[in-house]
Amino acid sequence: MVAGGAEALLLDALLELCKQRGWLKAGGQQRTDSTQVLARVRSLSNLECVGETLRAVLADLARLARQISAEWLARYVHRVENYRLPKAESQRRALAEQLGADGLHLLRALEQAGTPAELQQLQSVQWLRQVWQQYYEVREGQARWRAGPQAVAAEGVIRSPYDPEARTGKKREIVWLGYKVHLTETCQTQQTEAAEGPEGRAAPQLIVQVQPTLAPVQDVEVTATIQHELAQADLLPDEQVVDTGYVDADLLVSSQRDYGMRLLGPVLADTRGPRQSRQGLRPGPFSGRLAGAAGDLSAGPAEFHLVGAASTPRSGVRTQDLCCLSVADGLHARHQRWPGGPSPPTSSA
Repeated sequence: MVAGGAEALLLDALLELCKQRGWLKAGGQQRTDSTQVLARVRSLSNLECVGETLRAVLADLARLARQISAEWLARYVHRVENYRLPKAESQRRALAEQLGADGLHLLRALEQAGTPAELQQLQSVQWLRQVWQQYYEVREGQARWRAGPQAVAAEGVIRSPYDPEARTGKKREIVWLGYKVHLTETCQTQQTEAAEGPEGRAAPQLIVQVQPTLAPVQDVEVTATIQHELAQADLLPDEQVVDTGYVDADLLVSSQRDYGMRLLGPVLADTRGPRQSRQGLRPGPFSGRLAGAAGDLSAGPAEFHLVGAASTPRSGVRTQDLCCLSVADGLHARHQRWPGGPSPPTSSA
């Protein structure tokens, strides 16, 4: 079904039926959130992963080419599992280097001219190449065992050759190996006509869009995709309710501009440098005084004095602390001392 792109057929048919019966239509309010999908494999240790990846390739080559040496068959006949592995760190590193050398030798042999394309294009061979890039560094023609696997953040580290697309994901305190799925459901309360009479009843809450991703993919990366697919299905809501992970400034603008809908969700707190760099305005209640012609900024540069109106440790603003705001400088704030008041707050405030 996945290879044929038919995984959404059942959901699409159900949604079409709900549209015909008046249970579902565009508009209203929808909610989007994500949850974890567990892979049906075990998360392997680093040594287990490289060993089992090499064994998986050898199994495919033995079945297709029947040219694996007896020495290699004897070496890799058993599963690479922790209880079989040596305990001493020096012995474990030696085993890692042996696995790395064998895997690198195999990849080079497969790249030689005359190797059947069928063998070069095996999916297990592609995964072997990627695993070796993550777990080994090739220097001076040799595979050197890394202190830890390295991978691009969005790509993630392969943890098992038996489900190579399964990745380690983390959401708040939950950590899992597998995938992530984003579900969008209706949460509107408009009434629909009952089948037996004119009395109304609440429309059912329905899942209208399902978006699976790799586990490390951030929620904000799929918000636009979800909205596009809702538009394609003529199921765009008036409001899409999400949590912080789905929101950024560009999406808040593009949701309204491109689809005429509101994206509702808390935005991340701005933790950048006003406290450290002493530039910009800090949170807290302020009162204002305009220096020069009151209310008239057309005559040229003017300064707007913002004075802390309360003394609260949380906001870091003390009574009579002054920020002098220069309109001509593009609303750039700097600290000054108000005549007769205390000095501006220190950087530790």
